[in-house]
Amino acid sequence: MQSAALKFIAAVVLLAGVGAFFQKIWNNHVEDSLKLESGYAVLGIFAISVIVVHIFLLQSVKGPGKSFVQRFMAATMFKLLFYAMVLTVFMLFTSENKRLLAVDFLICYFVFSILEVGMLYNELRQLKS
Repeated sequence: MQSAALKFIAAVVLLAGVGAFFQKIWNNHVEDSLKLESGYAVLGIFAISVIVVHIFLLQSVKGPGKSFVQRFMAATMFKLLFYAMVLTVFMLFTSENKRLLAVDFLICYFVFSILEVGMLYNELRQLKS
């Protein structure tokens, strides 16, 4: 399980690095009204939250199956509420393009969620066999 956590952290760091690279390219090639400087903070928030939740879920695999399902559902709910709160704060306190910020946020949400669920599924499948 330790190697699974390290592998996931490495994948998240790599994904966040790729996202930061594309964010830099975006900010360098668009007009000032479309620049999104908060994108780096969004990437960081997603990377940290996904790592914390993934490690929590990997540790809960040791318990009975019903316990894992309950923890997965609870973690998903709290993560979604946390993301809604973060998006609301960004919308209220940044002067950037709100639609672009929402699209960037949704892209990060889907990409990091796919990575998290995919790697968690692979780890659970390996533990089962």
